[in-house]
Amino acid sequence: MATEDAGYYDYFKGKFGERIYMTDQERYVVQLGEILSEVHRKKTDKRSGYVLGAEYISAIYLLSKCNSFMASGGCSGVGAARRMNDNKFKHTFVFNLGKNK
Repeated sequence: MATEDAGYYDYFKGKFGERIYMTDQERYVVQLGEILSEVHRKKTDKRSGYVLGAEYISAIYLLSKCNSFMASGGCSGVGAARRMNDNKFKHTFVFNLGKNK
């Protein structure tokens, strides 16, 4: 699982324990009604753009090696993971809740 949302991380880790693998990445607490991009705008990240990009590409690559894939449709990484996997995921579910304003 690759997520920057600390709430999702805690939920799935609590539900599946050692049966789920998580990427090692920075996670953020998102308040009710807030979207992750707002958290990024508020936080001054000390890591360089290169490091952030390398972490993102690494997470997408790892996801592409899984046999199943579930994602929100508003993320450009969805298409990248599918292309890297050659669209051979056994199970795929992409939900689309619309665009954030």
